[in-house]
Amino acid sequence: MNTANPIVSASAELTEADILAQLIQWAAGRPLWQQDALRRLCQIDALTEEDLNAVYGLCKDPTLPCLPVKAEHLSDPTASHKKVHLKKVCEVNNVNALAENQDLLFAPKGLTVIYGDNGSGKSGYTRILKQVCRARVRRNENVLGNIYKDGGIPSQAKIGFSVNDQNQEVTWLKDSAPPPALSAVSVFDSATASIHVDETNNVAYVPYPMELLRRLVQVTQDVKSKLQAEIDLLEKQTPAFLKNPPCSVDSPTGKLVRSLKGNIVDVAVESLATISEDEKKRLETLKVDLATDPAKLQAQLQAKKTKLEKIESRIAMMASAITDQQATEFNALQKTYADLHEAAKATAGNLFKDEPLPNVGGDVWKALWTAASRYSQTVYPGHPFPVTADGAHCPLCQQALDAAAADRLQRFQKFITNDVKQREQKAFSDYQARLAILKSAEGTIENLRALVTMITTEFDLPEAAQEVRCFILQAKWRLRAILRHQAALPPMPVWTSTLIQAEATALQKRIDDLTAKDAVEKRQKLVLEKNALDDRMWLAGVKADVLAEIARKKQIDALEGLKKQTDSAPITRKSTEMSEALVTNALKSRFAKEVNEMKLAGLAVELRQERSVGGAPQFKVALIQRPSQTVGSILSEGEFRCIALAAFMAEQATAHSQSGIVFDDPVSSLDHVHREAVALRLAKEAINRQVVVFTHDIAFLFYLNQAAKELGAEIIYRHITKRPDSSATGLCHNNAPPKAQPVDKRIESLQAALDGKKFHYDNGNTAEWERAVRELSDDLRFTWERAVEDVVGEVTSRFANKVKTPGLVRLTAVTMDDCKTMRESFARCSEWLHSPGASLNPTLPSAQDMQNEIDALRAWYTNLRERQGKIKITDIV
Repeated sequence: MNTANPIVSASAELTEADILAQLIQWAAGRPLWQQDALRRLCQIDALTEEDLNAVYGLCKDPTLPCLPVKAEHLSDPTASHKKVHLKKVCEVNNVNALAENQDLLFAPKGLTVIYGDNGSGKSGYTRILKQVCRARVRRNENVLGNIYKDGGIPSQAKIGFSVNDQNQEVTWLKDSAPPPALSAVSVFDSATASIHVDETNNVAYVPYPMELLRRLVQVTQDVKSKLQAEIDLLEKQTPAFLKNPPCSVDSPTGKLVRSLKGNIVDVAVESLATISEDEKKRLETLKVDLATDPAKLQAQLQAKKTKLEKIESRIAMMASAITDQQATEFNALQKTYADLHEAAKATAGNLFKDEPLPNVGGDVWKALWTAASRYSQTVYPGHPFPVTADGAHCPLCQQALDAAAADRLQRFQKFITNDVKQREQKAFSDYQARLAILKSAEGTIENLRALVTMITTEFDLPEAAQEVRCFILQAKWRLRAILRHQAALPPMPVWTSTLIQAEATALQKRIDDLTAKDAVEKRQKLVLEKNALDDRMWLAGVKADVLAEIARKKQIDALEGLKKQTDSAPITRKSTEMSEALVTNALKSRFAKEVNEMKLAGLAVELRQERSVGGAPQFKVALIQRPSQTVGSILSEGEFRCIALAAFMAEQATAHSQSGIVFDDPVSSLDHVHREAVALRLAKEAINRQVVVFTHDIAFLFYLNQAAKELGAEIIYRHITKRPDSSATGLCHNNAPPKAQPVDKRIESLQAALDGKKFHYDNGNTAEWERAVRELSDDLRFTWERAVEDVVGEVTSRFANKVKTPGLVRLTAVTMDDCKTMRESFARCSEWLHSPGASLNPTLPSAQDMQNEIDALRAWYTNLRERQGKIKITDIV
């Protein structure tokens, strides 16, 4: 024996409970999420998506609530040394449609056969037992509540059991942990068979502890898949521009972005991505200088410099227009014109005071006179205005001129050509000319905005643009005052052209650099400088993406670290250790013996240790003579189930437990030969322990009854029914189903039925009595058939596979009178059961008639069986 293996004991063979106890110790050293997963796997065969998500969350964050696997979640380590048997299931509430106030009772020893037709509620009770006892695979079988009840009522039941003959009771609540002691009671059904068929049809028996670890390996693979899926998702989130960044390979930014890792600190990115305003301006300058042909760039720079010079000239012109001298001269011109204008008005007043209309010589009049002069030149070309010769007409009223009208026109023209008037006109002309000069210097607000925008955007001189704006606004305010001849003028704004001149100087320097002798070498250095600044500008724009990518890299690094925890090698090694201790030669030998008892028609199979699959060592069910042949391709469905039963029984035998075992429809898919073999095996097991069998197979019930009689095992019956309207199921009866009850019990039932219904006859309730007669007649016919079966059962019986020839002599006890009595009574029952035509007007039997029939049946059966019993088979030679 390998003493280095801590799981193997040299002093005693370890049981499965011992192995499970040591599994708890081993699990304590595993990551918390595996401990939690193992606890869940003790309750269900495979994690639901909700369970898996919870385990995955715990893997990523060990601070989340966790419930590691403990002894109470597994089989009780001492349970195999205790004798535990079930006593009852009662006080069921909100489990499927099971009726309340029902008691399902179990015999403490021997066979308890529980029969129920499909839909009777039998499965509801088995689901409860699978929850509280040890069921290998529950296939996520959920205990559903009653859909007709309040959803707030929890599914529950009370379980009565005994531990070493000490009675106990526990209330089971759905999703609650069952009492550890009940793990000693094992449940077998189609889902709990520890037989697995792989892709090549190899069948393997996997003991429970290794099966748990196999499931744990699957969980680790599922968690690994989730981790990888999250990694893949994170990697897909990397922007395309970061996978192939548009950066120079040798620039600091390019080196950083091309080697992004989770350990890069944010400060490194922030430092490169932070660019000052001077650096930005420098970059723009470099872009322009390097992107343009030197000769063309020189011309462009010269044009920009010329623009600056024009701006400066424009401002200088405005500044000259608002000087104090300009204001003085403009006021003087306005005064000269005003004085001469008044003098001209006075002259006109003296000349035209006798005219019929006023204001002759005024401004409006002068405009009219000027218009008449222009018109006269068109109608009297070549003649000076006014034309007063004979036949002339007034250019305004179109009337022929008389002497007075001609004289008036001559006086008007004399006024116009007067010296005072000419001086007034010249003064006005001088004033208007100066006014136009001043207004041209003023400009419009739109022009001001365009000028400020150009200085800001084209030259990137916001401070200079602000100076220009302030100066022009103040200058416009002062110029307006000058134009309005205000006595008090706003102060003269100060204009310094420092910023404009500095920009012009810088432009001139760039122009000079383009014509320098070492321009090529300088240009190469400028390219490197420009690329570095350009990359940093790009980084500033995608800084958030780069920082997010670094965060993703950190997440990926953490997930990759967690993937190391999903390595199944430690689990597989542990499973191998357990298999060496648990799957002993005794188990293999017992398995072979159990297979033989299942009557597999000479199919010689054995447990052969195979490779580990998914963390669980496999023990292939192999043909002894041809181990390479795949057994799964040979086994029928029935043989497959027999091997599962053999494996289950081998485990029970090698576990050294005398606790109860429960079978749920163990003979599905089996033929009558294997049913009988299973019945014998279960009856044999029931001699020394409690065996509970749920079945809907009436033939199997008879096989169990026959096997129990042959082996001397105790047997009791229960049957489960539902209400006729299916409003409730799980109605428990402490006897066999009517089809399987002994004849004497059926006669007692007949007597009780008659006693309960004969009052209809006494009260003259014909309709109800007719219905009662038919029911009683039907039961009588069936009981007569059962009685005959018992009589001939000395030789053969229903579902029997053989004829007992020694019992043939007991048929000699049957006389012709016996046959006649039976046939006559059977005929009367048939007549009462089947209604004759209405025209026959049949007479119903009385209550006494029915009593006579029951008495006749009882006497016939009792007398004949006594006579058969007196014939000794051993006396026949």
